[in-house]
Amino acid sequence: MPSTALLDAFDRQRQAEFAARLVAHPLPLRHPTQALITTLALAVLGKDAAFHAYQMLEAGSPQFTV
Repeated sequence: MPSTALLDAFDRQRQAEFAARLVAHPLPLRHPTQALITTLALAVLGKDAAFHAYQMLEAGSPQFTV
């Protein structure tokens, strides 16, 4: 299930630090990352992202799949 809080943070100005904390939180706790990756994919696909954003998501997501 996508994180509504994270998607909302992406849509607001001056929320980069808050969004970064939401993204980083589950990683050291070894929480499953599939919902996070899904949310990031929705965010990238929902924006007018550059090709490199897609490449970074594709390259980075397998490294954090738990």
